[in-house]
Amino acid sequence: MSAHTFQAHRPALTTTPALPAPAAASAAAAPAPLPAGGIPAGRDAYAHLSLTRTVPKEFVHRASVAEVLLTDWQPAGEDRFTVSAQWPRGHSFFTPIAGYHDPLIAAETIRQSGLLLAHTEYGVPLDHSFVMHDLTLTLDPAHLHVGTAPAALTIDVTCSDITRRRGRAASLRYTSTLRRDGHILARADASCTCTPPPSTNACAATAPTPPPRPHRTHRTPDRRPHLPTDVVLTPTPHPHTWQLRTDTRHPILFDHPVDHIPGMVLLEAARQATTAHLGHPTLPLTLTTTFTNYAELDTPCHLQTHTTTPITPGHHTTHITCHQNNHPVFHSTITTTTPNHHQHPHPTAPCTPQHPAPGTRHPAPHGTRSTRHHPAPPGQPDPPAPRNPPHPTHQPRPRPRQHTAPHTPTHPQTSPTPSTSTRAHQLSPRAPLPNGHTAPHQDHGPVRATRH
Repeated sequence: MSAHTFQAHRPALTTTPALPAPAAASAAAAPAPLPAGGIPAGRDAYAHLSLTRTVPKEFVHRASVAEVLLTDWQPAGEDRFTVSAQWPRGHSFFTPIAGYHDPLIAAETIRQSGLLLAHTEYGVPLDHSFVMHDLTLTLDPAHLHVGTAPAALTIDVTCSDITRRRGRAASLRYTSTLRRDGHILARADASCTCTPPPSTNACAATAPTPPPRPHRTHRTPDRRPHLPTDVVLTPTPHPHTWQLRTDTRHPILFDHPVDHIPGMVLLEAARQATTAHLGHPTLPLTLTTTFTNYAELDTPCHLQTHTTTPITPGHHTTHITCHQNNHPVFHSTITTTTPNHHQHPHPTAPCTPQHPAPGTRHPAPHGTRSTRHHPAPPGQPDPPAPRNPPHPTHQPRPRPRQHTAPHTPTHPQTSPTPSTSTRAHQLSPRAPLPNGHTAPHQDHGPVRATRH
């Protein structure tokens, strides 16, 4: 990662031009004039408003401001911090899954939190890269639903196992608790290493050509028609084995030039391999991933999957391993469920009793006798009482099903082939009577056979 990629150019909003001593004294003594609305004008107006903005994109290693999910942070104790984030209701890549936020947007939020704190609180220069070693993520789908507004998150982060070199962090582990409206949405644990920039510009190397055929996967059940670059797998002749597609044209997964395959690409590949292995849309609930080696851009990577017996009904545990040059790259274990297993019940309308109209009978329960006689409204004759009420054990005979029998014409057709509606109204053949005579030909509509 080159230094100029994440070089911040932001003017200091709190800096005011210097004033001469007399002018400064008079300015301090005289109160600022208030406009008609009673709120100071200019820069001081911001102190009276609650504004939300994203953190600088350089702190989370994003070239696009639209991909920054974090909005603020502040210390909460020794090696403890509070980070705020916001998830959009719709994202160009992390699209909702059956009404739930994509769980991988939580993994991206955790990744950005670690980078933000490393740069701002532990002195890591902006030109350093980060190597993720492991990530464990557990989500509660009860608080993962997409609401009527963007999801506002509060993340409590505790850093530990901090290794410092030259006064700044060289590696650290951070544990996070994501809350939404006071409820715990997810818990995460991750560790990473901070590395200085490479001596050569490895990002200038020519990106490899992606495999030509993407694999058809159920990325999400209700997502828009995905782009070809959204699919990061391609099939192979071997069962439960896929090749990783490293298409550097993707605007989200490859937000900026890199010299290796990013960890979020590998996590997305693990999720897609899980869905392809199970053969139906999935909602990840837990994700545990260990990264063991760099994944190079110019060498094929292959993923293998296998499942284990689920412990919880409706859950599936899939193990994914990735190899490159016969060396392991990462291992991931993902527990998923079918999205409709955790659908939130919609509020139902209260049941309103249906009162029968005057002069009608109450429906009798099946198999019971109903002899109650209901008088008619005034001015109308009473309906006759029911005769021969059904026996309690009497079961009504089911109505026989009818179907149209094929019609065989008795004379050769000389007209063009009739349409379906014309065929349905052809005459039935004449049938012999018991005395041997033939009944006159009548139009009875289509021929029907009744099955008793």
